[in-house]
Amino acid sequence: MKIKRLFGLLLASIGAVSAYGQVSDLEKLKQEGRDLFDMEKYHEALTKFNEILKVSPNEQEAMYEKAYCLSKLKANREAKEILEESIKIKDRPYSLLNEYNLLGMLYSDEGRQLEAIDCYEKAATFLDSASNTIQAKVYYNLADQLFSLSAENREKRKDWEDEALRYSHLAISCSPNCGPAYYIVGNIISNMGAFHQALSAYLMFALYNSDAPRYIEDDLATWKSMGLKMESGDRSIITFNIVKELMQNKPSEYGKLYDIFSAAFEVPMNDSTDIPIPVSYSYDIWGQSIFPLIAELSRKGLLECFLHLTLANTRNDKGVMANDQWLMEHEEKYKELENYLSELRIFNSDLRMGFIPEPFDFKTAEEAHKHITDVMGCCQYYIEHLSDDPKMGEARKYIASWSAVASDVNIKIGPTEAKLFSRHPEFQAYYHAACLFYALMHNEKTFTKNAYTGGLYVIIGVYNRLKELKRIANDEELEKLCDISKNDKDSFNKYVEENYNKIH
Repeated sequence: MKIKRLFGLLLASIGAVSAYGQVSDLEKLKQEGRDLFDMEKYHEALTKFNEILKVSPNEQEAMYEKAYCLSKLKANREAKEILEESIKIKDRPYSLLNEYNLLGMLYSDEGRQLEAIDCYEKAATFLDSASNTIQAKVYYNLADQLFSLSAENREKRKDWEDEALRYSHLAISCSPNCGPAYYIVGNIISNMGAFHQALSAYLMFALYNSDAPRYIEDDLATWKSMGLKMESGDRSIITFNIVKELMQNKPSEYGKLYDIFSAAFEVPMNDSTDIPIPVSYSYDIWGQSIFPLIAELSRKGLLECFLHLTLANTRNDKGVMANDQWLMEHEEKYKELENYLSELRIFNSDLRMGFIPEPFDFKTAEEAHKHITDVMGCCQYYIEHLSDDPKMGEARKYIASWSAVASDVNIKIGPTEAKLFSRHPEFQAYYHAACLFYALMHNEKTFTKNAYTGGLYVIIGVYNRLKELKRIANDEELEKLCDISKNDKDSFNKYVEENYNKIH
């Protein structure tokens, strides 16, 4: 059995952004130049593009490809000059996505971080018609550059952490196999005290990067100097303590990361009806990404196999052979995992947008608990779409049907929310879906301040989207809420505290 064959089902490389979306009318020289470039014959390819530019000095594709060849030949100064000249030329037949992306990479190589970010941000404005792979590449470049900012430049981009996290999620949403983006997520949110979600991100990083163990272990070693934060929930506290203990212990035959992942993701917790469910029953990646993989694997009894598979494909000196041997000794379980992963819809979905589950006539809380992943996906779908989407009625019906029998979370509203919903009735369903999503994500048994805050953020997001589309008039109260949520965290936290307390 070849262990690595399964990864063909999961991995699609995130390559360089190509300048050619349509090839029907390309001249012979262009085709020859591209072929030579693909064969890494950059000097020969450069000759072809130079021939084109002698005849047509402003030919956009040839200018870009010449710059790309020069960058491969380490002639970065010349490459930048060509790109900067190309960007200045008006009435270009194609967008400047490729030019700005490559220019950002060249600035990055020179350590000109803020200029690189500026170029990547400009490239991102041309992504509407780009493929998911290209979008993931640009978003990851942005996240990586922000994450790598020097201390001096972080002072100039004070929002670097939030933005790096946002762009990492966008990269993952566009391409779930964007491994390095998971690393950025794990590093940032562990500093926020979200240790369980961070470990989930590190697991996904290990799945997609053979060099991951050394980076992950270095990061986990720093946890011993960290402390728990007010925002750290029960799962994060358990994970934090497991990691601190196991990092000090001698690893098992399967390696230290296997020991940590298996211990952290199999810790049981009880929901409000005392039915044992795994800690990872909800979505574990922080923020807006839906990634129910860990939860579903645990439910299906495939998590152990998945962990062995992940670490067998890394350069993990302590354990690779043992992980590989385990898989060979459990071939039936491995085949079951292979079949499941090949059918898993999440690898073919836009993770930001959620999904509409198959209709289900819920009769009992026990039935509802078997569909937590589905109702969370449905909540996410509702959160990410506007009310005129043709499937919103279907999503609303599923959430209401699930909520009617599940006793887990009773979503509440206070006087402030009641006034808001009287002015904007459509916001109440968004509030309910968001509060439910965040409560389930954190395995909370009551309506907590965390869930309430999630509901507010979604209302703010929907309001801003409707304003951009000129489909809602300015609301004075919502304008104030939008302002403090963005510019005055202390006032926003005070608003949350006061209005959450009014509910209780």
